[in-house]
Amino acid sequence: MKEALGRRLDRLSGEANELLKLAAVAGREFSYETLSLVAEHDDETLLRLLEEGLGARVIEEAQQAGRFRFTHALMQETLLEEISTTRRVRLHGPIGEAIEQRYGDRAREQAARLAGHFVESAALNRDHAARAVRYSGLAVEEALDRLAWPEAAAHFEHALELLETAGGLPPLDEAALHEGLGRALVAMGGREADGFREAALAFRVYADAADTGAAFRVAAALGPAGIGGHRYEGMLAEAISLQPEGNPERGFLECELAFRRGLRGEHGESLRRLDVAFAIADRTGNRHLELRALEARATTDDFNGRPGLDDHVRAAALADELGDAPVAARAHPMAALSHLTHTLDLGAALRHAEAGRRAAEKTGLSAQILTAAYLESLVHLNLGEVSNREALERALELSPLDPRIVCTRFCFALVSGNNEEAEASLETFDHLDRELRGSLRSTSSFLVWGSCSYAAWWWATGLASARDMATRLCEEERRSRCGRWGTIGCFSRPGLVTIASGDAARIAAWHDEPETGESWRYSGLPPLQVVRGLAAEKLGRPAEALAHHNEAFDVYRPSLWLWPIAALERARLLVGDWNSGGRKRRR
Repeated sequence: MKEALGRRLDRLSGEANELLKLAAVAGREFSYETLSLVAEHDDETLLRLLEEGLGARVIEEAQQAGRFRFTHALMQETLLEEISTTRRVRLHGPIGEAIEQRYGDRAREQAARLAGHFVESAALNRDHAARAVRYSGLAVEEALDRLAWPEAAAHFEHALELLETAGGLPPLDEAALHEGLGRALVAMGGREADGFREAALAFRVYADAADTGAAFRVAAALGPAGIGGHRYEGMLAEAISLQPEGNPERGFLECELAFRRGLRGEHGESLRRLDVAFAIADRTGNRHLELRALEARATTDDFNGRPGLDDHVRAAALADELGDAPVAARAHPMAALSHLTHTLDLGAALRHAEAGRRAAEKTGLSAQILTAAYLESLVHLNLGEVSNREALERALELSPLDPRIVCTRFCFALVSGNNEEAEASLETFDHLDRELRGSLRSTSSFLVWGSCSYAAWWWATGLASARDMATRLCEEERRSRCGRWGTIGCFSRPGLVTIASGDAARIAAWHDEPETGESWRYSGLPPLQVVRGLAAEKLGRPAEALAHHNEAFDVYRPSLWLWPIAALERARLLVGDWNSGGRKRRR
């Protein structure tokens, strides 16, 4: 192919070849006006040389008058290969300037093209470095508006690489590129750790320069992604210290740090920080700050055993009122989860779950869409709608190896009696355990949802291999101190593992004080009350066991997922179907 294209170029005059090399640097498509501003030819000569290229079928006219394009991408590449690197880099600058001149006040509309040219030319022209940063920022803003996260990330990475070769930038300009790259990497999903590292580089520069606005921007933007651990808490604490007392920015940062501390069980400190945020919101009339404080208080209450349902519902309503899709995409799913685990109002749970999915899809943020789809699939599971897999399939499409999603797929299979899919889900956990655990965003998530699935499989089948795997993962989770979030929806899991141990003292200790809280009273597979009944049976307390099973039978009537499990265990106990040596269930 290249030989055939080369023969076309051989038919051109030397002048035409040089002009088209310049056009190749301008891009696959280029304009007469740009060439006229850069090439040293009068209009008549320029037209004659372009017509020579048209006659040789090297270029062709585009639909818009005065615009041309190369007939084949390889034609452009062939011409570029004939130009030295130094000359090509030098040509990018005049072409960028010509495009700026042509578009004038509308130059920002060509931000991506201009960024590409000035980033390249910055290696030889330091004056172009500032333009490279400016147009890179505009190009990425445009890409982010289109939710084109990978495109934005690739652009930033390319800009940083070339500008480093050119000798770097002033610290604040370089920090802006690191910040933008971090934002794009976090938003696109899968590279959150890289995104945090880039954002942290930018934060350090901003904090050292006492640029409080930029430092706030970086620290606040990382909050919803749930990344960074203790390093992020340190960043938040420093960002708070940079802010004047009483300003809304400080209130938002207090919310983020309160949220993180609440998830670690430091409920008192979390609430004290949130009181500060609520006071600032009330004094300044900042409803967006009020919204973030509501959202943070609801979740930190949930994770510390107090129902956060009312605040979740208020946050969802306020997010809708303010038109804040990213917060609505978090608040509605959390309201749905609260209804699932606290009230079993499945109608309300479904309404919130569907609203959360709609809001998440508007944001284009893969992490938010994934969580919203996951929680909507849980509602359908509780409604007994195991054939309604649309939300589950959306989650699997986004992240098939996310432990939450693998566990949900397992539950769908368990309820529908699809042993093949249930076993395939467990094989995925085996794969994660063997090969991918170190690369998982959250090892805690793997330990929690993996052990939950294996414990449920042991309960359903009596397989010793499932019991042993659940026991190992639970013990590893206990040693790793995953945090209070690890018990959400999984309170029955340590109970099943304890029962499997056969240790009467451990079983009695768990039965009498299971690790739970009022906020998650209706959760677990099997339901918590059912597992307490199984523990009582193992301890030889049939009356207590029947009381637990009766409670589960009454409580879980709304759930066509959990109620049949409660009914099955109650019926089994009533007919005396108990074998102390183990049992195998029929689904």
